[in-house]
Amino acid sequence: LLLLLLLLLLLLLLLAIDEGKDPFLALSDIDLVVCMGGDGTLLYLSSLFQEHVPPVLPVHIGSLGFLMTQAFADFKKALDRTLTVQADSVPLSVTTRARLDCELQLCSPKHGSVTQEEVNRKVSPSGYTVIGPRTRVSRMAALNEVVIDRGASPYLTGLELVCNGQFVADVQGDGVIIATPTGSTAYAAAAGGPMVEPSVPGIIVAPICPHSLSFRPIVVGLKRKLEVRVPMDSRVSAWVSCDGRNRQQVHPGDSVLITSHRWPMTCINNKATMPDWFTSLGECLQWNVRVKQKPFDYPSSP
Repeated sequence: LLLLLLLLLLLLLLLAIDEGKDPFLALSDIDLVVCMGGDGTLLYLSSLFQEHVPPVLPVHIGSLGFLMTQAFADFKKALDRTLTVQADSVPLSVTTRARLDCELQLCSPKHGSVTQEEVNRKVSPSGYTVIGPRTRVSRMAALNEVVIDRGASPYLTGLELVCNGQFVADVQGDGVIIATPTGSTAYAAAAGGPMVEPSVPGIIVAPICPHSLSFRPIVVGLKRKLEVRVPMDSRVSAWVSCDGRNRQQVHPGDSVLITSHRWPMTCINNKATMPDWFTSLGECLQWNVRVKQKPFDYPSSP
């Protein structure tokens, strides 16, 4: 069945290419996406839809599958239930996964001059545009996290964290992770951040190996506007990536603006949101797995 679906998708792409059409121009016409694979497949799907995302039926055939709530063995049943749901029937359980809107502002003198052709160019398929001389903006959507780190540099990266225009902290270390609740169980969890249930409206800020014993991860409101700046006096530049993609260099003087994306991703669950999330925590991450403490063995009374 999977092979037939892949062959059908390939055939549709080939037909679109033969007709001289871009197969990804009609993304807004898609009503439902069946995503088969692991968590990386779902992240790639998110990168294809930089704006509106249709409902997604995630089917697990990958390795980890923390975000893929539908087992492949139950795929046909889940698809039939999704396609035949009626107004008077039991509603589908869905998880609305917030995404992040990342704007990269390249304002440092190191980027040189910008031609008029670049200024007049509209947004390209990769999401890159130019809004004025010496100011370039690259917009990307992230389902898991936006990471600003030191890249291949052996030195500490110096960053400034700003929230709603107010300076919050200097980040001295390997970098900082700005994650959604969905991404709280990914890179942010490895950096010591909290694991947050997907329905919680918040953004996780987790430093990466901070050179400070008191810099702990925090959670801010979903409507906050975060900015990570590379100050002009920083010794080295930084690198930014969204869900591990579109990695770009951020020089001193540049900044990264991060806000809640206008269009979240709606995933169809196997059960309710909460049971699916705790099941994934236990089965995929082995959360709180421990041998249970034995009771005291009191001697029996004579």
